[in-house]
Amino acid sequence: MRSSCITTCSWGGPSADIVDLLWGEISSACTFNPAAGHAWEYGCNLGLPTGPASDVFNNRSGWDFTTRSGNPNPGSTVVRGRVPIAPERGRMKLSARVPLAQDLDLAAATVSVDRLVHEEGGAGELGHSLTGEPGAPAAHASGNSSRRTIFRSSPGDAPRVIIRLRVRRGQLEADLDVDRVTAHDPALCAGLVPSTDLWTLLSVDDGFNPPLPVQAIQAWECREDPDGGLVLLAPPGG
Repeated sequence: MRSSCITTCSWGGPSADIVDLLWGEISSACTFNPAAGHAWEYGCNLGLPTGPASDVFNNRSGWDFTTRSGNPNPGSTVVRGRVPIAPERGRMKLSARVPLAQDLDLAAATVSVDRLVHEEGGAGELGHSLTGEPGAPAAHASGNSSRRTIFRSSPGDAPRVIIRLRVRRGQLEADLDVDRVTAHDPALCAGLVPSTDLWTLLSVDDGFNPPLPVQAIQAWECREDPDGGLVLLAPPGG
């Protein structure tokens, strides 16, 4: 049995105190001056250079940090969608273009919808079927080839899922279409224009290479009726 683990990472800059300690100007009290009795000591700023003059940032004078450049977010977006709060039914579409750093054989691939509209740190998976089952049903391949395939949920399943995958020009093109989907109340709608961050995640596995995640994490608007009741979730412009 193959399994995958999806890790969501976030990065933050160092605190202002650390920035000042490393790169802040060295004060006169910390500058060596025997006549004045001044000397650098622990607790003084280091005054490290930045930019082209920095040995640390440019791997000179014995510094040798491994660096990687790239975009950790391939730019997946939910391009259109309306997910009503139960008992109404809605539809959502996701379009993604994921650079491939590995081979991917779609003829042997399986795909799973691991997150449909998931509120991380809040109510969890909001999307569900009319019977109350969370998430999306399994989708099965139809008419697949090594470069292109379509996955569909079984007839009668709700939500109804269609996933189109295509390998072209070094990237995976993925389009997710989910119909007859409804949602539970989110827990984190907030802001001047109420919204909450929702996570959609697919995993594509060809059985030979590590599973490839296709995901979008973005703010969805929490739209209300005239009486202030929450009626649906939608991506900006959706």
